[in-house]
Amino acid sequence: MRLVFLQLYSSILSFLFLPHAVADLQSVTSGAHTFYNCNARSGLLIYQLQRLQASLEPALQDLDNPRSSAAFNAFFKDIDHAPFVRRVIENITTGAPTSTVNGSDITPSFVCLDGPGQVITTDGAIDLYTRCSDQQQDGGDGLVASAMVESPDKPLVAICPSFFRVPFSTQRINGPCLKLHGGYFTEDGSSLVDRQMWILMHELAHFYLFWGSGARLDFYSVQECLALKQNKTVENVANYVFYAASEFYSSSSLQHFHGTIRGTEYCLSD
Repeated sequence: MRLVFLQLYSSILSFLFLPHAVADLQSVTSGAHTFYNCNARSGLLIYQLQRLQASLEPALQDLDNPRSSAAFNAFFKDIDHAPFVRRVIENITTGAPTSTVNGSDITPSFVCLDGPGQVITTDGAIDLYTRCSDQQQDGGDGLVASAMVESPDKPLVAICPSFFRVPFSTQRINGPCLKLHGGYFTEDGSSLVDRQMWILMHELAHFYLFWGSGARLDFYSVQECLALKQNKTVENVANYVFYAASEFYSSSSLQHFHGTIRGTEYCLSD
């Protein structure tokens, strides 16, 4: 049993593949999504998707506000982007199908990798399991999850074994500032968005951005996201994750102030 992929696109941390054929793998379907080869781990993925849906509510409520919030101004810069941003985030919460160029409706599925030969390129050059962080022998970071979105037949989010060792998301934070380390929001020394449900959001956003606008940008650090030009902010996946995480983790009472970076903090007031 294996999934075969035709073409490889690389980015900083996630890979985008063009599927050529999908083998017959054991699957479980829940709601809009199908989970291949995940067995008992399907329950955890379903749980995290449900948590993600609830955690995106603050962002959706913010997007209904006619005034730009601090986080929206920081990561998208122009309130005219709000309808598109809302559509992407809402689709992530519902798993809504999206239309392809040939008119078919598709929704991304998930495949759990647990051994070699399950996801490979058609030329046999790359076995995705060997790129998982668990399999890196040289101390490299490797993959935790990877969006493979370009097939109109079977877009997938590949889940490496190391994903299930990534921490759950933390609780909401009441305060004006989120700590930064190495360009990422942190709490207790670990990245806020390096959590299972935010990783799932990142990979699902790849799908909806690619099929919604053809976007493939993948800049990761807060500084890179904030530095993007206005028209590029809506094309970058991490902008959606950082925006949603900002709305979830920070105090909503600060929504009308501008976001600024001060040393090692990202503050919603100036």
